[in-house]
Amino acid sequence: MGSELRQRLTELGVEIAAHYAAADLPLDDSLQGALAVPEEAVFSMSAYLNDRAASIYAGSNEVQRNIIAAQLLQSR
Repeated sequence: MGSELRQRLTELGVEIAAHYAAADLPLDDSLQGALAVPEEAVFSMSAYLNDRAASIYAGSNEVQRNIIAAQLLQSR
């Protein structure tokens, strides 16, 4: 439940940031290497992409627990 809630929150952040929340952000030469987009938009996209993995982690952990439980039940 926690990972789903966090994913929804980061998705909302990306929607709020709109087109500024791009996965590949262009650099503005006039700013000498600084990002040409708001810092919050960069954070929103980064958090969004990283939080997608939370449900994968949770699923793989659950599969591993089921395998261990099945092996324990078979050995008895």
